[in-house]
Amino acid sequence: MAYASTIPGHPAITIPYGRDEKGIPFGLQIIARRHDDLGLLAIAAELEQVIAGDSDLAPRSPDLDMLKSAPPLGAAEGFCTF
Repeated sequence: MAYASTIPGHPAITIPYGRDEKGIPFGLQIIARRHDDLGLLAIAAELEQVIAGDSDLAPRSPDLDMLKSAPPLGAAEGFCTF
């Protein structure tokens, strides 16, 4: 939902911030003061350094072999086509 804050001039960024109990990655969205793009980038860079030092939070590369052998997305429980 970053666009809702950026329309009036508030910069927003989302950075990877760990995984939930099912292993699904999630992110942290940061919204800064109006027109403070540089301040936002500085805060995001500092947070990324902290996150990179924590093995529970640091982004991981996807397991490509597991993804190749996974069933099609359309077969996933709850997947809906319109």
